[in-house]
Amino acid sequence: IHDPIPAGVAHTLNRNNVDRMMDAKNYLYMISTGKYSNWPDWETNPASRLDITNTAGYLVPFAGGRFQPTGTAEVVAQAVADHGTEWDFFWVAKGYTQYDGRKAYIEELAASAWDVFYIDAHFGGSSLTREEVETLQWKPQGGRRQVIAYLSIGTTELYRWYADPVMVNPSPRSFRRGTVESGTFIPARERFKDDGIPNWMLWAAYRGQYASESTPIWWHPEWRDIIVRGGSPYKSPDYDHSQFADGRSSIDRIVDMGFDGVYLDNVSRATAFDANWAALQAYNDAHPRWYLEP
Repeated sequence: IHDPIPAGVAHTLNRNNVDRMMDAKNYLYMISTGKYSNWPDWETNPASRLDITNTAGYLVPFAGGRFQPTGTAEVVAQAVADHGTEWDFFWVAKGYTQYDGRKAYIEELAASAWDVFYIDAHFGGSSLTREEVETLQWKPQGGRRQVIAYLSIGTTELYRWYADPVMVNPSPRSFRRGTVESGTFIPARERFKDDGIPNWMLWAAYRGQYASESTPIWWHPEWRDIIVRGGSPYKSPDYDHSQFADGRSSIDRIVDMGFDGVYLDNVSRATAFDANWAALQAYNDAHPRWYLEP
């Protein structure tokens, strides 16, 4: 988590309350908690994060450290010459254990000097607590901070609370979604056994760049239930739902957590890839209201 000073905006630091977004002088956009939530995995497979050329920042010089850096010979030679051969993960150097990722994430965010945070409302398989959000709402130099939750409304994401087993293909793990082949749209229920799967997952988002995301029919009642209206029956078994009453939507949950606002992302997915939407329109013309079939 970078501070405004190394980010080159030290002149924007202030003790003022940021009660409105227009009062903000700076902001941090950090929607991934992976650098904190993946510590146990990296301890199990440390080789994946020892390369200081391609994954800089994970391994740091540390007296008594367990590792030596890897990477290109020139970079490693210079690093060893400057800092020695004893290195370890940054969380070890800071006194954390591999299981302290959530604690470190909140502490380091809270200790930074930004006026506004744009962050994910979740850490791993659970939501942030109201107490954690309240901690983040105060700057260490004094003054109120705005904490804004990230929410994708134009793509579905496998690691979210609503990723019910009925909508997930286990191997390879991905949503059971439709696709466009040779200019023809094929719904999910024609591609997979229809055992009650939702029929509003259109195709892989971002041209398949992210296997964990799909483009939904954004106007479908079930997607609106998930995002804003509430009452959705879908629920991921890998997510801790104990913090909320049944049926709470994504927006409801963000309000319950005490965030100051919500950043709605991936709105552009509604118009991206014209060829796919043209194929969908042709299918709609031939099969009116197909996606509303129970």
